[in-house]
Amino acid sequence: MKVVPIKELKEKLAELSEIAAKGGKVKVTKYNKPYILLVAAEDLSQNLIIGSKVGTALKPIAKSGSKGRYLEILAEDRYGED
Repeated sequence: MKVVPIKELKEKLAELSEIAAKGGKVKVTKYNKPYILLVAAEDLSQNLIIGSKVGTALKPIAKSGSKGRYLEILAEDRYGED
């Protein structure tokens, strides 16, 4: 696994993305801490809904409104559990 600072990612994006596309991994750091991991994309076409079925789901996401709970979930995801 190649480890590079974010500045180097900006300078060598094409080169580093080729490494990832060929199956390698590139760990990008920011302020000497892990920031992102650059890897090859998977074939996501099986999960995409294209055409007339766009916006239709197999089942409803929620049976009733969230009453603001989704904001708490987003905050927990972003800032961690307190």
